[in-house]
Amino acid sequence: MTLRTDRSLTRRGLSRVEAATYIGVSPGKFDELVRDGRMPAPKRIDGRKVWDIQNLDVAFDALPSENETLGVSTWDDFRAPCAGYAAEVPRRAWHVQPTCR
Repeated sequence: MTLRTDRSLTRRGLSRVEAATYIGVSPGKFDELVRDGRMPAPKRIDGRKVWDIQNLDVAFDALPSENETLGVSTWDDFRAPCAGYAAEVPRRAWHVQPTCR
């Protein structure tokens, strides 16, 4: 019997190249981000390095947005007029896209 691996399964651990692709950079740039601490270090499974996708998400979310470094409005500022609108919409209606009033 042949064991077939299904790559369509959601995996928690990624190789170096997969982790770089996941965050949208080259493997070389990913190595730089790991070295300077902006991306997490890998887990070790025997001799293999594996990056935890949950840690990558946390690190990616912590990266500054271009707007933050330029000192202009952030995406949250753009969406601020709609803040609180979801609280006014009954739970059963959340499938409808809210619009600001």
